[in-house]
Amino acid sequence: MRPPTVAFAGALDTTEGGALASEVIEMLEAELVRFRHRVTHDYSISLDRARAALVLLGKLVAAGVPWTARTDSAPRRIFDAFIELATRAESTWPRGLAEAIHADLAEFINVTSKVTIASEPAMPPIAELMRLGGAAPEAWWWSAQFADDRTACWAAATTSERVVLVALAFGASSEQICRALATAFAVAATRAKTRRPAQRTELVALLERIASSGAAALASDKDLIARITAFTFELAAARSDDGLAEIATVSFQLIELLRAADRAADPERFGDVAVRAQRTLSALGVQLVGFLRRDLESRIAIAK
Repeated sequence: MRPPTVAFAGALDTTEGGALASEVIEMLEAELVRFRHRVTHDYSISLDRARAALVLLGKLVAAGVPWTARTDSAPRRIFDAFIELATRAESTWPRGLAEAIHADLAEFINVTSKVTIASEPAMPPIAELMRLGGAAPEAWWWSAQFADDRTACWAAATTSERVVLVALAFGASSEQICRALATAFAVAATRAKTRRPAQRTELVALLERIASSGAAALASDKDLIARITAFTFELAAARSDDGLAEIATVSFQLIELLRAADRAADPERFGDVAVRAQRTLSALGVQLVGFLRRDLESRIAIAK
């Protein structure tokens, strides 16, 4: 360990101080890995958090705290994610922000130039799947307790969000999860009170077709999708308290997920939809977790 800077003088020389610094390094690395995934999927990007993690990680490394990066957290890959985001969004940033971020990146690359990149996984197998698949760090840490016991991990997934995340990690496809969601949404829609029974009938018909044929429904039901999309935005603009409004909203989100089913799945986007849907469906007496577990269990690789 190199001698710490004055700001950290003495604090890193003790066992407790060094251990805490290592834990902080791990958390900062996780934040930056998550940022890379968010940029890749262009969803739920927290630039300020990522920038703070970048700056603090650089300061700790400069102070002598050891950091062995992973392939997905290599300094150059973190740098590239910031540059990719800047290329897309710099024109919308406040004056001076781009210059400040470029300065932060230059300093980060400089102080991490000799960081070792590990070639082997450093996490338990299931947590490794979660991390590499793009799940949030909270999911890695939760799943680490199961090591490689997929049966125990699947049994412990008792919320819709975790069922979706585990299913994706264990091999379920985006389309399979969308079809399982559609099945539950269709049941909930039939129970929702509404002053628009014709629109409910159309929504249920579309959800049932998605449940049975997946992405093929998007091509065969374009006019129906257009009407349901217009209906959803109409309810949202009116801030309608119609019981069907929230079902229509999560169904619209489901359609957007299905449209992206040919690309790498984004666990966080699926997780967010599952969380919102679970709240909505529970109010109608529909337990989303049960539908998901029933429909997805045969689609995943639970055994090693």
